[in-house]
Amino acid sequence: TDSYIHRGSFISESLVEQEITRATANFRNCGYYDFSKNDFAFVADTISFPGKVIFNYNVKTVPARFTFGDVTVTRPADMKFRESVIRDMITITPGSLYNDEDVNRTYSRLASLRIFNSVTVRTQAADSLKVNCDISMTRSRLKGVRVNLEGSATTTGLFGISPQMTFYNKNLFHGGEWFT
Repeated sequence: TDSYIHRGSFISESLVEQEITRATANFRNCGYYDFSKNDFAFVADTISFPGKVIFNYNVKTVPARFTFGDVTVTRPADMKFRESVIRDMITITPGSLYNDEDVNRTYSRLASLRIFNSVTVRTQAADSLKVNCDISMTRSRLKGVRVNLEGSATTTGLFGISPQMTFYNKNLFHGGEWFT
């Protein structure tokens, strides 16, 4: 298994915390949207076998499984951008089991385009075991000029300035391209 706790392992508070984090992530990636590390109960028996620990952890209550419901995408209306590119970046599918990794992957993919000033992916439980998702993006400056000056001096006392000017266009063909 992927568990951090194995037969013969030394049990420590940090190891138990790592295991809780791992198990919680697994539950949340299998549709259990409202699952948290507080849903675990632990029992560590250090008396029955001297020098050994019998360690059990259980889920207190079995939570309900959620699916993705409505996915709403909001972006600047006046920004020309191919819809297919944004659609391909979103890994959240209405009707599929809730999965934290899909939410994080969608955020990472949209943010990696670097054409939006900010990207926000919000999830909220709705009626009938569904999680609605709101994705919003705000406008970034798409064109501009950057000027850098670099100064240097040698041991012989010579001083020099090296100017650099860069033009950039982040969305030339309306697909998130980045040209400099």
